[in-house]
Amino acid sequence: MSLFKRLSLTIRSQLDDAVSRIENHDAIIDAALQESRDAIARLKLQQSRMNRKLDGIDSQIDTLHKDEQRWVERAKSLTKHDEAQAITCLEQRDRCSDKLKQLQQQRDQCTEMTFRLSKNLLKLEQKLINDEQRLQEFRGRDLTTKAESAVQDVICSDASNLEQTFDRWELSITRNEMKQQGADPLISETDALEERFQREERLAAHKAELKALMEGDSQ
Repeated sequence: MSLFKRLSLTIRSQLDDAVSRIENHDAIIDAALQESRDAIARLKLQQSRMNRKLDGIDSQIDTLHKDEQRWVERAKSLTKHDEAQAITCLEQRDRCSDKLKQLQQQRDQCTEMTFRLSKNLLKLEQKLINDEQRLQEFRGRDLTTKAESAVQDVICSDASNLEQTFDRWELSITRNEMKQQGADPLISETDALEERFQREERLAAHKAELKALMEGDSQ
């Protein structure tokens, strides 16, 4: 790997790390979720419009079916005494049939689009639910971690401060004790007398031990 590539990777890694440190994850995710909510609202609006359009087409189809049947009945009633008018009625019937075919095509297209809208809407709504649940989970974990960290910081800080306070207090007490001992001549004389008696007692014990050893050898 060339030096330039290594430098580029190092700089990119440092930038990514810096961005991740200042990135407000909660706000970014919440903004993305709001975009999903807006998209769902737009899809629902489109879905509502398509449903109204389908209702309108269905109403037109129903009317044309009735018109188609009416022109047939008129043609039947005119066949015996006015064949030309009867044929005209059948032509009107044919026009109704053509319009019905066009409307049926429009209805099929609208039905397909409505189905696709419903499918996409369901996916978006399910994704939004999952993302919101994950957001709440991460918020809870983040709060728990921050709380535990704060408690640990307090414990460590208090422990350190207390230990330092105890050390300073012990040092102060020791200094005062040393000053007190040095300022009290009675304590100094008592310590000297105690030390002399201990030396004499050790010397007497050693002499007695030597005497016992000599007597043992003479026997």
